[in-house]
Amino acid sequence: MKPNNHNNPKPNAHSVLITPDELRSWKFRLKSLYPLIYTILFLISPILFAAIGMGKLAIMLLLLLSINWFYRSIQTLYGLIVGYILYKRSLQMNWNKELKKLVKDKWDNLPAKQELPDSWDNFVFAIIIPVYKEPLALLKRTFKAIKESKYDLSKVHVIIAIEERAGKRALKRAKQIQKEFGKYFTIHVYVHPAGIPGEVIGIAGPNLTWAAKQFNKYLSKKHIDPKNVFMIKYDCDTKIHPQFLPSLTYKYLTSQNRFQKFYTTAVILYANNIWKVPNFSRVYWILFSFVILGSWQTLRHWSMSFSIYGFNFKTLIDIGYWDTVIGIDDTEFFIQAFMHFNTQFQGETTYIPVYMDAVEGEHPLKTAQNLFKQQLRWGAGAVLAPITLQFLWKNKDISFFKKLSWTLHFIEVYSLIPTASYLLLLGMPLILLINNYITYLLAGHMIPQFLSLSLQLSVLTSIIILFFTLKMYRVAASDKRKFLSRFIITFIEFYLVALNAILFSLIPYTISQAKIFLGKYGNFYVADKKA
Repeated sequence: MKPNNHNNPKPNAHSVLITPDELRSWKFRLKSLYPLIYTILFLISPILFAAIGMGKLAIMLLLLLSINWFYRSIQTLYGLIVGYILYKRSLQMNWNKELKKLVKDKWDNLPAKQELPDSWDNFVFAIIIPVYKEPLALLKRTFKAIKESKYDLSKVHVIIAIEERAGKRALKRAKQIQKEFGKYFTIHVYVHPAGIPGEVIGIAGPNLTWAAKQFNKYLSKKHIDPKNVFMIKYDCDTKIHPQFLPSLTYKYLTSQNRFQKFYTTAVILYANNIWKVPNFSRVYWILFSFVILGSWQTLRHWSMSFSIYGFNFKTLIDIGYWDTVIGIDDTEFFIQAFMHFNTQFQGETTYIPVYMDAVEGEHPLKTAQNLFKQQLRWGAGAVLAPITLQFLWKNKDISFFKKLSWTLHFIEVYSLIPTASYLLLLGMPLILLINNYITYLLAGHMIPQFLSLSLQLSVLTSIIILFFTLKMYRVAASDKRKFLSRFIITFIEFYLVALNAILFSLIPYTISQAKIFLGKYGNFYVADKKA
């Protein structure tokens, strides 16, 4: 019988996506130009088309963009409604009870049994958390949430990955955490040495890789097979729901081809400090969280690992751990596995929430600076586009449709989406500035009206979206009288969406793409974390 290549893809050897020398070579820098080229083309297209006498074509393109904007709003609305229903339904379940029933009565009948240990007794759950200079109070909040999990904590190993660059105080805080919480679950503290040649600074990848390799040595000494370890990675400001660990484990155990998947939650809420941050930051993170929730319903096939995700530890070893050169550790993990498994790598999700911190500073200006720096780091993810596309287009086993769809996806993510708000806000005025005769054409009257109507309808859908979001970001039960006022204030703030997109998406993404081409890549900003 001919083997099923979809379920058993031939692994590729991609333990290192790119070397430091290759990253800064002119050959790669020229390949990396394509996201920047498309971004610039989108930016100048209204002026360019109007200048060469093609203003009507430019307006038609704006019309298509506005239709797509409206479609995306409806799509997000649908995804959020479905996601919210699944979220509420998931919260009503006792996942620890369901997990116990699963491992007691159905262990021998679980799918892909060869990928699991002989019994639940040999199953190991590991959490790896990168730490820099975060305050002790924040770390205690994170570890307290683990302690309060409805889970068999005797199976849990928590790996604190410390940066030597953070100094002795960071190590002291980690040891304090180990002393306070080590009686509830096993805690490992590993210090990533500073100054290793070729490693990027300011990203968790090198730190995570060092700690994971040390943990692998521990497993070897204890004669524990890495395939028996289910590991999750998340940031040190993440506060998990008590039912998160059992729900994610349940999803992992009941999955087919679990080595070729990552496991996450669709409900990432920046609720730890959402009502403390300035309005522009609040709007950004609320929108970001419900876009994630909605996309898991409508764009699941494009979903990549982000911030918090689980995986089989053997899979991590096989793909070569996290990359230490590129520095886009979360998305890079997905791309690394995507290439290793010949594109047969995808995500599975639960709907139990986790709670994180929105970007914050000592004052609004500092918050804006921190958010901008973080988006510079996220925009640098464009470096993955040429690496991935080179792999896809050279691989004869991958269909032309998949190659083309991924190419268009990267153009959309790194060029079209960041420029969409700019085009919808300023595209028509820029065209009329050069060719004002268009105002006398029928299209010149109808298309701006349609654009206006489309944006108004998008705002109306945002009211419904906002209702679900505020239900998930609700205030304390003892202070429900603030709900209505916060609903109204936040809705008004949603008019800042377009400005937010320009300031904290378009500009930093364009700068990052230019820096990739110029070879000025690396030394990223480490986000400030507050207790």
